Amino acid sequence: MEFDIIGYLVGVEEKASTLLDDAKKEARHRLDMARVSADNQYKTEYEKIILQLEKDYNLKKNQLLDSHKNELQEYREEIESHKKDIDGFYQLLDDLLLKVK
Repeated sequence: MEFDIIGYLVGVEEKASTLLDDAKKEARHRLDMARVSADNQYKTEYEKIILQLEKDYNLKKNQLLDSHKNELQEYREEIESHKKDIDGFYQLLDDLLLKVK
């Protein structure tokens, strides 16, 4: 009888050990699946953010290029609109060079 009880307890212990191992495997599997899911979600969100940042960067870059181009064109037009006083320039050169001598 004692042998039957000990055998029964050993069987229960083996079943408990098997259940525990199965539970550990299931927990490991669930954690792995959750990790894969989280990694995929992270990657998706990361790519969305990167695309938005690249879009914002290109938009700002194009705005700055357009602004620079417009400012440069306005500056050229302003410079070209000024009358060139060649006689006054030559007179200034004569005045400056004669004062040095």
